[in-house]
Amino acid sequence: MAVTVLLCYAPEDQRLANDLKKHLSLLERNAFITIWDDGDIGPGMEWEQETKKRLDVAQMILLLISASFLNSHYCFGTAVQHAITRHEHKEARVIPVILRPCHWEEPPLDKLQALPNRARPIVNWPHRDDGFTNVARGIAQVVKLWNSHSLPDPTAERKMLMAQLDQLIEAVRSQLQPPPRAQTIASTLQQLSIFVPNDVTLADLIAGWRTLSHSSQSGENEATSQRRVTCGELAALASQLTTEQGSIAQAIKTWGIWRDAFNNSDDPRQNAMTKTFARELSELEEAFHK
Repeated sequence: MAVTVLLCYAPEDQRLANDLKKHLSLLERNAFITIWDDGDIGPGMEWEQETKKRLDVAQMILLLISASFLNSHYCFGTAVQHAITRHEHKEARVIPVILRPCHWEEPPLDKLQALPNRARPIVNWPHRDDGFTNVARGIAQVVKLWNSHSLPDPTAERKMLMAQLDQLIEAVRSQLQPPPRAQTIASTLQQLSIFVPNDVTLADLIAGWRTLSHSSQSGENEATSQRRVTCGELAALASQLTTEQGSIAQAIKTWGIWRDAFNNSDDPRQNAMTKTFARELSELEEAFHK
């Protein structure tokens, strides 16, 4: 089933939006996505009303970021706020696409993972086609993971997990220390939450975190030891939200998807996340087979 992708952009960026659509055309032709944008709204239709309808139902929302976009009352004041709300409720995936240099790293956009890699503006690439290709590949990766592991209409169980993850993320922000570390952990958890498979529960994630939080091994580096502490903290906070027993097998499924989600990225932080999840996946598999 094709994922509906809505492009939100300022009128001044129409040409760049058209170029992006060309780079996404093969995904659309192969029925991975269906692209919507403001230019599709026909004469005589109420533009703002029709755009709001699309914001309500689009599964992926691409915010094409530039100074013009940030300066637009509708783009930033209405479209962004509506999109972020749906993103936080796991109803849609919102991805900023950085078209031009501008200071966009402020709430609520700063918690979103942007494209191209390293949030390098499209116009700053020596060849813009390379930048758009990077964006298209990133979107293709998200769409294919989405089609494999997510449902467009959440079940009651999925909605419960979404609510629990929201509570966990808020608990991380308010209870872990120091605050900058808490914010980093919360942002990472928010980013990963959309990739949790449909049949996985919070208890399954707790089983994974608890297994990974065992005492540091001899010769282990500081980053790995600190990650074990973080896993223990996540397990403790999440355990306040459910009394169910989790499955290591389900945790293994989730960690495998998390590992693959950022594979082949040029972003150093995402590469580090991939290595972390690969190491943790091996530990979970070893624990499962004991």
